[in-house]
Amino acid sequence: LTGLFEKPKKKKENQEKSINMSDPFDGIKGLILSPTGGRVLDPRERTPYPIITDSPRLYDVFQNLNLSDVNLFFFMSAIGVPGSYFAGMPFKNSFFMRRRIMSAAYTVTLLIGAKMALADSYYRLVGLKDNGLKWKRNYQPLKKYDFTSEFKEKSFFGSYLGN
Repeated sequence: LTGLFEKPKKKKENQEKSINMSDPFDGIKGLILSPTGGRVLDPRERTPYPIITDSPRLYDVFQNLNLSDVNLFFFMSAIGVPGSYFAGMPFKNSFFMRRRIMSAAYTVTLLIGAKMALADSYYRLVGLKDNGLKWKRNYQPLKKYDFTSEFKEKSFFGSYLGN
């Protein structure tokens, strides 16, 4: 844990702070959308945006937090107040048990909000979300030959396997 919060001694040339303040509610929109658009990246495929740091430390992730991440955390904390109240509703007879349940539910909601804010910052650093940088060259994926579709169509289970 000693290396997690230490300030880096030497900053690399390509390590820039991502500044994307165009949409302060970008993190809340990220609750619905996945960072890669719902698809898994192939190991040979490049990320949608340039990589700032390929393996960011916790210090880098905290330094990269912006307004959309803070809005996401406050949105989750605002959702947590009524959520914790409704979680404690079944315990009307026991005041102490109700208070414990409400406290635990609110704490979990805050932790989820903090995790989501830090994940957004991490995704910007590794190039999975818009970080304000653009690739210099257009991406031209390698055209690969499909070796399996011919055998799938001719097999006994071809109609069940789909395309």
